[in-house]
Parts: sequence; structure tokens; C-alpha cells
Amino acid sequence: MKFDQWSEAKPVYAPCAIDALGMVFMLHRDLSIGSSCASCAKPIAITVRDQSIVAHSPSDTVVWEGTIQEGLVAASACPAINFFCSVGHAEQWLQSQPNAIGSVVSLGEALYIGKAIFEPMLATRVHAEPDVAERHDVGRSASRAMVGTSVGGLIAAFLASLCCIGPLVFAALGVGVGATGTLAGTAGFLKALLPYRPWFIGLTLLLLGMSFYYAYRKPSSACAAEAGCAARSASGLNRKRLWLIAALALLLVLAPYLIG
Repeated sequence: MKFDQWSEAKPVYAPCAIDALGMVFMLHRDLSIGSSCASCAKPIAITVRDQSIVAHSPSDTVVWEGTIQEGLVAASACPAINFFCSVGHAEQWLQSQPNAIGSVVSLGEALYIGKAIFEPMLATRVHAEPDVAERHDVGRSASRAMVGTSVGGLIAAFLASLCCIGPLVFAALGVGVGATGTLAGTAGFLKALLPYRPWFIGLTLLLLGMSFYYAYRKPSSACAAEAGCAARSASGLNRKRLWLIAALALLLVLAPYLIG
């Protein structure tokens, strides 16, 4: 059989007549089927468009659907589910198959047997994929949240130290109490931040605490069951960066005490 929308694709082979017809519904593609009567080897051609048979030759083509022996379907059914150029040739073939159990069906009936078997196969997978994508989005969101909170914590630590270190720097530059100009104004602003230092320190601890939560929280059971699930909290590299940022933030918070 050959898929009409895939002009570059080579013809493929189906194990049985029902499989060939069912591919239409599983892959949602038009196709042309070339086969032969299992009794007389007469060529059979079937054209399927929009999940309907629009042409077939010979006009009396039928399908025998059933099994010829017990066991696995691949061995007991697939070799026997064939196209026949007529009902008479199907019945003639059945005379040589004493263990055959099944019935002769029209092409239309065979088409919808294939639909019932094959249509749900990829449909289930397609519906499941958004859930996987959603778990990947959750993982990326957690990683972004960890980066955002850790950077925010570092900025808060910088502000907590700036209100104390800044005036010392300006004093070292000779900007005294009576000084005027831009440097003096900036020095005054930094001194005004001093009462808010405890708040900046608290904000630093809060944001870094959130970062460690995002980095080390356990993935959900659904995620843990999947290899490579993106919902893992953070990679080892991100965790190392977080520890580096936390150490730098701690150094900034303690800087006023370290420099006296």
C-alpha cells in the first residue's frame, strides 16, 4: 500500500487486509492498496480517500475475516485475512482451510473493522502527549522560579549591605557631613536605608529559602516514574549556582560586621 499524501514515501506492506484498511484511521492519511486475490492471484486495487473507499477493482472484492488455527494472532489470523476478487473465490479458498473460523465481509465492513481496531492506537498517545508536555512545563517553571528567587535574594542582600558599606565608602572618599553635590546626596540616601536593613536581610532569607525549596523538592510520583522527566526540581549545575549565590549573599549581609 502507498500513502498518497506522502509522495516521497515508499510502498509499505501490511500483514493482512484489515491492517491495510485500518492504517487509514490510525494515521489519518489517504492511501492506495495493491493486493491480489488469495485464491486466483488476480490483482486487486483499492483507493481510500477521507476514510472512505472511493474506488476498488474488481467490483466484487471482499475480505475473509477470521482465524485458521489457535495461537497468536500473527500466526493464526493475519496470514488468512485476505482480499478475494469475489465471494465465490473466497468460498473456494475456505474449502482448503478445514479449521477456518470466520466470515466473508464486504470491503465496507472490513474498513470499519479496521477502524475499530486501529483508530484508538495513536489517538491514545496523542491525547497523552499534552500531559507529558505539561510536566515538562512544570519543570521549566520550577527552574525559572529558582533562578528568579535566588537572584532576588542576592539583590536584597546587596541592599542590606549597601546601606552600611556605602556611607563608609563615601567617608573614605572624603564626603563628609557638610559636603554638597551628587556624592553627598547619594551618601545621605544610603544612610536613610539603614533602618530598613533588617527588612532586606529578612527578604534575602525568604527568597533564598524559596530557591532551595525549588531546587531540592521531590518530583511528583508521576514524574519520578518517567526517565528524564523535566519536572525534576533542578539540575546539579543549577544547585551549585544556587549555593554560590547563597554564599555571596551571606558575605554581603555580614560585610558591615567584617569591615567594622
